[in-house]
Amino acid sequence: MKISEIRAFLAVAEAGSMHGAAARLNLTQPAVSRLIQRLEAELDAVLFDRTSKPPTLTPAGRQALAHGRRVLQALNDLSGSVAEGAAPHGRFRLGVSLGLSQLVLNEPLDALRRDFPALVFEVSSDWSGDLVKDVESNAMNAAVVLSSNTTEPASAAPIRKVGHDRLLVVAAKDSPLPARASLTELAPEGWVVHPEGCSYRTAVRRALERAGAPFNVAVEAFDQELLLSLCARGNGLGLVPTCLLRHSAYRDRLRAIEVPELDYRLAVWIARGRYIGSLAPVVDDLEAAIQDMLAASEHSELA
Repeated sequence: MKISEIRAFLAVAEAGSMHGAAARLNLTQPAVSRLIQRLEAELDAVLFDRTSKPPTLTPAGRQALAHGRRVLQALNDLSGSVAEGAAPHGRFRLGVSLGLSQLVLNEPLDALRRDFPALVFEVSSDWSGDLVKDVESNAMNAAVVLSSNTTEPASAAPIRKVGHDRLLVVAAKDSPLPARASLTELAPEGWVVHPEGCSYRTAVRRALERAGAPFNVAVEAFDQELLLSLCARGNGLGLVPTCLLRHSAYRDRLRAIEVPELDYRLAVWIARGRYIGSLAPVVDDLEAAIQDMLAASEHSELA
């Protein structure tokens, strides 16, 4: 199967005729027809109903059209990502740890959109370990992931620490809880947290176990802003990195509670694909933007 055959097929499907496809491809109509026939032979399927004028796609042709478009898009992405020094274009596939979406999808993404207008940004969220695997397999161009500040994520792809942050315990602004409390004092409260797999949920659960106190989960959800909104409405205690609280729409409705037994520090890392070519400046800019946000968070005061 040749790319020229796929291009000819897409041209006919989109132009609606052999004549229109030939003009688009700068080929003769017989040449376009031969390319289509070869593709049909290789797929062992009839792609066009030639009894209608103009030819229409068969059911197999409609399926092939969707796949063919993806093939050409992948080729365009490839050419836009491997040429060193070329202006980035095509798609930039970015993974973001579930605990960091609110950070990365604010100013850093805005800046990337301004600086690289020819790129389409395809962002997805998952647990950090899964995202690193996606970068290793080249399913992602880069990923922003979390770990404990004392642990480097296992990665066969290049990975670099871009900053650190502190985990906060937060409650509604009007909560009767004191500004400083032990885990034992907080034990009767319910927790509003990410599902199992979240590193700082695990850290709090283990700290409570060491204190001989139960871990009472009130609500589980993936979305960090949803969790903070639930905390702000008095549904329980939340866990949030300082940088995310600083950028949350619910910041003014929440307050941090100092918990001496819980001094959990987070590290933020960026894993990048080994063969990203001209997309390297995009990752560099993303890294710089996140570093700036984390530095600002470190020096901010949260009531």
